[in-house]
Amino acid sequence: MCERVAEGSPARLFDEAMKTETTPYLNREIAWLAFNERVLREAADPTNPIVERMIFLGIFSNNNDEFYRVRVASLKRLLHKKKHRIEYQADPAQLLRRIRAVVNDQLSRFEEIFEANVKELRRQNVYLVDEAHIAAWQARYIKDYFHQHVRRHLYPVFMDKLKDDRGFNDKSNFMAVQMWKSDRPSEKQDMIIEIPVARLTRFLRLPDHRGHHYIILLDDVIRYCLSDILAPLDYDRYSAYTFKFVRDAELDIDFDRHAEVEHDFLAFLSLQLQQRNKSNTVRLVHDAGMPKPLIKRLQKIFAADDDTTFNSRGRYQNKKDFTGFPKDFGEPNLVYPPFLPQDVKAFPVSGSKFELLRRRDFMLHYPYQSFQHLIDLVREASIDPAVRSIQMAIYRVAPHSSIMNALVNAARNGKKVGVFMELMARFDEENNINWVKRLEAEHVEVYRIIPGMKVHAKILLIERKESHGKRLYACVGTGNPNEATAKQYCDMQLLTANPAITEEVAKVFATIGRHDWRPFTDYRALFVSPFNLRSGFTALIDAEIANAKAGGEAWMKICLNNLADTAIIDKLYEASRAGVRIDMVVRGICMLKPRVAGLSDNINVVSIVDRFLEHTRVFIFANGGSPRYYIGSADWMTRNLDHRIEVACPIYDPAIQQDLSHILDLQLSDNTHARLVSPKGEHVYKRPAPGEKPLRSQEAIFTYLKRKYS
Repeated sequence: MCERVAEGSPARLFDEAMKTETTPYLNREIAWLAFNERVLREAADPTNPIVERMIFLGIFSNNNDEFYRVRVASLKRLLHKKKHRIEYQADPAQLLRRIRAVVNDQLSRFEEIFEANVKELRRQNVYLVDEAHIAAWQARYIKDYFHQHVRRHLYPVFMDKLKDDRGFNDKSNFMAVQMWKSDRPSEKQDMIIEIPVARLTRFLRLPDHRGHHYIILLDDVIRYCLSDILAPLDYDRYSAYTFKFVRDAELDIDFDRHAEVEHDFLAFLSLQLQQRNKSNTVRLVHDAGMPKPLIKRLQKIFAADDDTTFNSRGRYQNKKDFTGFPKDFGEPNLVYPPFLPQDVKAFPVSGSKFELLRRRDFMLHYPYQSFQHLIDLVREASIDPAVRSIQMAIYRVAPHSSIMNALVNAARNGKKVGVFMELMARFDEENNINWVKRLEAEHVEVYRIIPGMKVHAKILLIERKESHGKRLYACVGTGNPNEATAKQYCDMQLLTANPAITEEVAKVFATIGRHDWRPFTDYRALFVSPFNLRSGFTALIDAEIANAKAGGEAWMKICLNNLADTAIIDKLYEASRAGVRIDMVVRGICMLKPRVAGLSDNINVVSIVDRFLEHTRVFIFANGGSPRYYIGSADWMTRNLDHRIEVACPIYDPAIQQDLSHILDLQLSDNTHARLVSPKGEHVYKRPAPGEKPLRSQEAIFTYLKRKYS
């Protein structure tokens, strides 16, 4: 049974935006906002503990900022160039108006949810206090904290001295302050103070009192102590309003025009990252109570117009910081139960992992199973005398990565180590540049860039000299080798010594490391973009179409982050019309319209937003009764299929195949944190039918893997 969003609900603008699509595809931008809509609804879901709901507000806010930095920024560029791109399927100006209407509606509901959550926190004895509601016994604590920790980080800037926004970081939060003397209220002076959230916690825990917990935001600490900050100035009245702004984050790198790009890309990219701090403002969000003249001053400084400026409907900005909302209240009902990734018993803590992999393949499932197993494998390779070389493709990596340290150690131990570090991984460029410098200093070979093409494949290759000659071991995954995200993202990594896979992983590294562009016919097991990944999946869909027309078994089960390639969508529509049953789990963007009569009757799409971020890509095809299984790094988006190095890998081990099938079935059966995508693009909660047991797929997957492997 499905519980629909009530007619006339606050989500009506969003729903109307989805319903106005007249093409066979939902608009990509509106479909992305649909994903963030689901995150926002998690923040209001009473089945989630209240602190976790506050964290979902932070995730929603961070998602929105990134959407503006990238997608809205691209639309604005197109608007200025007076031309369209096919992927947008709409006039940029019209699409920007639709986006603004949806985002404004979401901002209103965001504040409603925030206020409701604050009330619920109070019912749970957690109080958010502001500068106007500080008890006498809290005042001294706040003043002491301000003078000991905050004051030295505050550097007010007078607005009348500012000509533009140079020097302001769009990842920060700001306060616009007005000052005046009580006898001359019309003579106001305006200034900007950066709230130092990069150096201090946004949330100050005040001492508990009579069993109650108290929190004050750093914003309100500063508001409370404004007179201390501005004491040297001749004013006795102050008002303060918070605001934030978001810049265009796209890096325009023309490999054809700039010959120096490939020659010294590291230096060129570093310069481009500095330019990012001077890029155009695409969004300015201000405090609901900010006076209009002050808004106009900020618009002038940050080069923002009315279409770029948003009233937040509240007094706090940058609620992305709520992802760090305090959890340590000692109250278990406020947060999710503690989660401990499980060890896989068959994967030895001591003893050789290579000996184990010679006997069978292994699949690691994060965050349900420990990432330490992969670290142990690379660490063993770094000290094993029989290991000759290690190669790895890395897109995002933790700042203090054990994987990277193991690679450095391998180089020190005389192994040949080759790493492709994707320097164009958006928002991780600086971290990756730092790692490249460290690797090169340690004599690790860092493969040069491939102009105009990102390497997004998640692959590792180890060469070992054994009694019968050279043997290769490989890891192919759906997510990054990142111990931080492995605690939050649902991902899979296959560990194998199967030559059919490992020898082709070696071919991928030949392309990456030596720019050896072999014809796609060289790949018989792997699907590798931009060679045969699109054609490989298309052929599998065509086979299901042929089987359905012949009256045979024909179905597909697909799990993706995003579905946004119209050619693949058209092929899925063709399969549906032929009678192929298609069940999909699509977390994010879904441009396909499911269950449309005569178009997609046989396509069912589910989206899951829960405690962990769904990130796996799994593909299962009936294949006439002998199912074929793949995992991979690529979503079905044009950029992944045609303009990146991506790898999808077959799964041959029957036990792993059984796991993949069971996991997808659990996701498709989720009736607590899953939504069905409707033919009009609305997202409808799935709820248990009468007599049906609630099933939360992430909990069920953890239980399944724990019982089977731990």
